[in-house]
Amino acid sequence: MSAMDSGEWEDAESDMESVYRTNSIELKRRRGNTKEQNDLAKAFDIDIKYDPNMSMEEHHDKVIASFVSKLYQEKHLCDVVLKVGNHEFPAHKVVLAAHSPKLYKLFTKLHEGKNVELILNESTTDGVAATLCFIYTSKIVISLATVDDLLSASKQLGFQEIIQLCARFLLKDDTLTVFEQLDIAQRHHLDDVSNSLDQFINEHFLDIVSSAEHLKCSFSCLCEIASRDALHVISEIDVFYAILAWLDTNRKERMEFAADAMKCVRFILISPEDIATHVETTHVIKVPEINAMIYQALRYHALLNTGSSLASVVQVPGKRHWLPSSVENLQIRKKLLEKPKIKKRDTLRPKQEPSGYHDFPKPEEVKISPCPSPLPLPPLPDSVLLIGGVTSLKQELYPVHPWNTIMQYTLRDNFWEEGAKLPKSVHHHALARIDHFIYVIGGSAFDHKEPTALVNPIKDVQRYDVDTESWRKMSPLTHARMYVEAVVLDDTIYAIGGQDDDGGVLCNMERYNETADSWEVIPLPSCHIGIAVTVHRGQIFAAGGYCSDTRKALKVVGTYDVDKNSWSKKNDMIVGRCHARLVDVKGTMYVIGGATKWETRDAISSLGSISMYDDDADSWSRVAEMKLPRHDVMCAVVGSKIFIMGGISTQGNRCLTTVECFETETNSLRTDVEHLVKPNVGGAAVFVPSRS
Repeated sequence: MSAMDSGEWEDAESDMESVYRTNSIELKRRRGNTKEQNDLAKAFDIDIKYDPNMSMEEHHDKVIASFVSKLYQEKHLCDVVLKVGNHEFPAHKVVLAAHSPKLYKLFTKLHEGKNVELILNESTTDGVAATLCFIYTSKIVISLATVDDLLSASKQLGFQEIIQLCARFLLKDDTLTVFEQLDIAQRHHLDDVSNSLDQFINEHFLDIVSSAEHLKCSFSCLCEIASRDALHVISEIDVFYAILAWLDTNRKERMEFAADAMKCVRFILISPEDIATHVETTHVIKVPEINAMIYQALRYHALLNTGSSLASVVQVPGKRHWLPSSVENLQIRKKLLEKPKIKKRDTLRPKQEPSGYHDFPKPEEVKISPCPSPLPLPPLPDSVLLIGGVTSLKQELYPVHPWNTIMQYTLRDNFWEEGAKLPKSVHHHALARIDHFIYVIGGSAFDHKEPTALVNPIKDVQRYDVDTESWRKMSPLTHARMYVEAVVLDDTIYAIGGQDDDGGVLCNMERYNETADSWEVIPLPSCHIGIAVTVHRGQIFAAGGYCSDTRKALKVVGTYDVDKNSWSKKNDMIVGRCHARLVDVKGTMYVIGGATKWETRDAISSLGSISMYDDDADSWSRVAEMKLPRHDVMCAVVGSKIFIMGGISTQGNRCLTTVECFETETNSLRTDVEHLVKPNVGGAAVFVPSRS
C-alpha cells in the first residue's frame, strides 16, 4: 500500500472543503465536486470505434474531444467554477487554458493545483453558457440576439477564437444595419471592425442615408458620422438633408437635438442658391441657432463675392471627400434631395429688400430643382392620407381634440408629415377618391366650444385637390349624415347610410353626379348604423352594422347591383360586428376589426379578427388576429397590404395611435409602421398612388 493510500479524508475548517492528509501530501477539494465511484466511472464510458479513413492523430483528437465533452456534460473532475451572480458553471482549468492565454497565465501562476472560482461581473449567464458550449463542443450560434453576450463573456475570459468569430459575423452578416454593427463593435472595442465599418460608411454615405436604416441611428452616432472629413458626398447639401431626414423621422422627440445636429453641417460650403432653395424652405430655419448659422454662411458668401478683406478672417472648415457627379451618384442624391418633400408654397414669401451683406437671389425668384442632373425628377411617392377625426370620444379616456390638418404617410420613408389644413374639423365622415380629387363627405362637425358634444351631423361635401393642395366646396348631401360610408364604382360616388341630425338611422344612400355636381337619393332595404362597405367584383358590398331595436351587432352581408338597382343577400359573417372596415384587395374581400355585443356582456367589445370572404363558397374564414382588438379604425389598401390605423380598443379602454399592416399574401401582421402622433378616432384614410 502506498503512502497516499494510508491516509484518510478529514473535514476541513470550511464546510465546502475536505482535506486528504498523509505524511507527505495535502490535497484540498470542494465537496461539491465529490462523486460516488460508480458515477465517476460513467465519465469514462465512451465507445468510439476507430475509423479507418481517419489518421491515428485525428482519431486520438476525436477521443480526447469526446472525453472532455463528456466530462463537461456530466460535471466530473471539474476544478474551476465560473460564477455569474448566483449561477455557477463548473469547468476544467486545462480546457479553458487551452483556449485562453489569459486564463493559462492566471491558472499556472496563481492557482495551479487549486480548485478556484472566477467571478465574472461583466458577463451574462447566457454569454458564459454559450462560450463554454463552444469550448467543449465547437458549437456556437452567433446572431444579433447573442453577439453582445458572447463578446462580453469572451473578452472577460480571453477566448480570442470566439471574439474573431463575432468580428467576422459583424462584418459579414446582412441582417444587421451598418449602424448596429458599428455600435456593437465600438462598445466591445473591436478596433479593426470599427475601422472597416467607418471606411464603408464614409465611402457609401449617400447610399446609406438614402435608405431607412440611418433614420434609426442614435443622435451621437449621427453627429459623429456627419462631422467626418472623409465622407464621400457630392455637395455639403447632402449632409444637411441626411440630418434633416433623421430629424423628420420623429420630430416630436428629435427636434430638441436640431441645433446641435445641424452644427455638423458646414453651411459655409453650401452655395447661396442652395441655401435659399433647399435650406431656407425647411422648417428648421425657425430654430434660432440654425438661423444664425445660415446667416453667418450667407454673410461669408456676400463678403467673398464683394471682394471684402473681412472674408479672409472667417474660419472656413475643410472640405469633405467630394464625389464626382456621375449619373449613378446623382440618382442616389436625388432620392436624398426628395426627403423631405419641398412644396411650392414653402418658397412663396413676402417681398423683401436684401439687407446686410447678403448677396443671393431673392426668395420669390428662387427656382426649385437646383440639382445638376440630366435625369427627370422622380415622381411623388405612394402615400396614405389621413383626414379628420378626433383624439377621443370621452374626455376621461384622452383629451378630446380635432385633427385639423391632413396627415400624409409616405410608404417609402415610413414617415408621417403634416399637410394642408382642413376647411372644417370633422369626424365620422367618409372619403372617396376620383383621380387626384378626394371628396370629404358628411360627418359630424367638431364644436370647439363644446368639444365633448360629438353628435353634430352635417351635409357638407368638400373636395381636396392633391396636386394643388387646395379645397373646393361642392354641392351638399340631401341629408346630413355621420357614420356615413362611401365607395367609388365606375367613377361614381355612393354615400351610404349613417345617422341624421335628428338622431335617426338613415335608410337610404346618395349617388353623386360629378358632371352636374348633384346628389340622388336611393333607398336601402334596411336601416343599420355602423355598417362597413366596399366595392368588390363590380358590386357594392355592405356588411354588419348595429340594430338599435335588437341592440345587437349584425352578421348580415348584402350586395347592390348598380345595373339592376337591386340588393341581394349573401351568407352571414362569422360574428356580428359594427364600426368595422370592409376592403377589397386585388379581388379578395376582407372584414377588419369592429365591435360586437356578446350576450353575456352589456357593453360592446372590440374585435381583433380579420376574416376573408370566399366568393365561390359564399363563406367567411378567419385569417389573422390583430395585435390589439379595435373598432372605428381607418384603413387604406396599398397593393397587397392593408394599413390599419388608430381607432378604439375596449382592451384597456383606450384610444389608439398604433398602426398595423396586414400582408394579405402571407396573412401576417407587421407592427413596425410609424405610429400616429396622437390617437385618432372617426377619421378616414385613402391611398394616393405615386404621380409625376
